[in-house]
Amino acid sequence: SQAGPAGILSWIIGGFAVLILGIIYCELGAALPRAGGIIRYPVFSHGPLQGYLLGSVTVIAFSSLIAIEVVAAREYAAAWFPSLTAVHDGVRTPTTIGWLFQFALLCVFFALNYYSVKTFAIANNLISALKFAVPVLVMVALLYHFKPANFSMTEFAPMGAHGVQGAVSAGGIIFAYLGLTPIIS
Repeated sequence: SQAGPAGILSWIIGGFAVLILGIIYCELGAALPRAGGIIRYPVFSHGPLQGYLLGSVTVIAFSSLIAIEVVAAREYAAAWFPSLTAVHDGVRTPTTIGWLFQFALLCVFFALNYYSVKTFAIANNLISALKFAVPVLVMVALLYHFKPANFSMTEFAPMGAHGVQGAVSAGGIIFAYLGLTPIIS
């Protein structure tokens, strides 16, 4: 929202940046095939202290991804189930039901990972199919109800280049593209 209609530029810039990062890791993986590449490559280039520090940060980052996904799922679900979230002084916080919902999701994620890779793969395929089906259904519905009168003239980049760059870094675009890092590890 901070980039406005220029958000598409933010996604292109973020995609290009992560593409460059991905190409670098592909080259490193081909030249130095080691398990745990995201930690090993800094050891090779900067020494064991840098590898240790980056490894510690990576453990924290990968562990926090689960919590971020659970909070995001509750926030999205709150649109349909308002009892999951309360607003106090303009800040959205989970209610008791919201906390229980998040805990239940964590338990589901744990069970999927604990019981087998095959179970996780099946669940991942189902969720991926759903992630693909929802936008397709939305596009079909929007095309069915298309009305040119709904368009309005607004500024393309209401916050200028600052809004576009802010969306790339702080707006979650780079975060959304970083699914390639577990592959490297």
